[in-house]
Amino acid sequence: MYLKKGGATMNSDPEKIQKKDEKDQKKARARSRGENSGKPGGRKATRTAIKTPASSTADAPVTGRPCVYILECCDGTLYTGWTNDFEKRLATHNRGKGGKYTRGRTPVTPVYLEYLPDKVAATRREAAIKKLPLPKKRQLIESETNQLK
Repeated sequence: MYLKKGGATMNSDPEKIQKKDEKDQKKARARSRGENSGKPGGRKATRTAIKTPASSTADAPVTGRPCVYILECCDGTLYTGWTNDFEKRLATHNRGKGGKYTRGRTPVTPVYLEYLPDKVAATRREAAIKKLPLPKKRQLIESETNQLK
């Protein structure tokens, strides 16, 4: 029953109340089955099969080794980063979709590359290089550890 503030009933028609209750129950059953309620924003459950490849090793994407790189931007400044796929990351920088710093400074050219055994080593090396003053970074670019030479 629907009540007003004063306690008097607004709608005391038992048939209307019963129809509303049946309608609410029907909606609740539909929701529990994952069906769309028919209103905007309603969700419909979908079932997707889990696909397993016949040969998981042959179809698996190949990622490169972790590396640290230094890029020289078109304005002469340096940008340091790390990645698992250097060629892909370099292309991303040159498209203007890479790091925020390089977006307005394209084209960028790689001047230093160093491969490392794992991600942790790469991120630590990146942090260490970023802390170096510019003359030390220039020395690093000319050093033997640069795998671009």
